[in-house]
Amino acid sequence: MPLAFIQSETHIEPNCAIIWLHGLGANGHDFEPIVEQLDLPNTFRARFIFPHAPTQAVTLNNGMKMPAWYDIYALDMLSQGAALILFTGLHSSYHLAGLLSLSGYLPISDELETYAVNADRSLPIFLTHGLYDDVVPLTLAQQAVERLQQQNFNVKFQHYPCSHTVCAEEIVDIRNWLVTVLQMN
Repeated sequence: MPLAFIQSETHIEPNCAIIWLHGLGANGHDFEPIVEQLDLPNTFRARFIFPHAPTQAVTLNNGMKMPAWYDIYALDMLSQGAALILFTGLHSSYHLAGLLSLSGYLPISDELETYAVNADRSLPIFLTHGLYDDVVPLTLAQQAVERLQQQNFNVKFQHYPCSHTVCAEEIVDIRNWLVTVLQMN
């Protein structure tokens, strides 16, 4: 069954798509305002797609049903959208312009060589994280960056003085990264 989603376009004839996933318990509406906040140039012709994760039981939350991309068994890794982006993006055989991961981690990092074997090492990857994130520890993001760098991926990492949220400075950096990456393609 196809996922429900929200769509927002910056131009009537988009030439690229940006798929933006939310975290555990959230939905596509959480990041819908980001399109306007990014203040992209008028020449930026993108279709933003904000899918809603299916509702499913989450083991960590005593089987409570909530929007989740996958089941979670332990407290050590909670930021689902960012983790899913990194895993699927590195595993994808499609041409991608870049990967953006906010407040996340690299799932199955010990098996990176196996699941990212066909990934383009020049693919721009931008990881951002709050210094005071109380949901996904900063150390998990730092480990992801180190692991990706060890495998010669094109990684940029930036942390911000915030918790498990997106701050104004981060939005500016995301905007600049998106514009740069999409101009290269």
